[in-house]
Amino acid sequence: MLVFFSRLIGEVLSDHLDLHHDSWIEVLSEMVQILKNHVKSYFRLDDNNSAHVEGLDFGLSRGYSKTRSSLHLNIYKPHFKDINVEDPAAVADASAKARATIPTHLCREQWSLI
Repeated sequence: MLVFFSRLIGEVLSDHLDLHHDSWIEVLSEMVQILKNHVKSYFRLDDNNSAHVEGLDFGLSRGYSKTRSSLHLNIYKPHFKDINVEDPAAVADASAKARATIPTHLCREQWSLI
């Protein structure tokens, strides 16, 4: 069940939230509540149960961080592995190539916000 919960959180985050915030703390509370409601529609979570509330908060926070960092590690970072980071032209070229590689599950607008 925990694996399904974690995967669901990742899907909810990918489907309903732009990942342009540097951290989960910056996501607006209204959006956090919308995401929580999406997850709650699949599980019987009790808002009066502190373990449920903390588990959902932790799951969304961790899921956001993992989803955002995996985009950078898998899409963005490979373009920088063989360049001289002290060469501004090489960094600019690698950045342009990385930005042009849009993940299949994101549209161009979503990717440009990250």
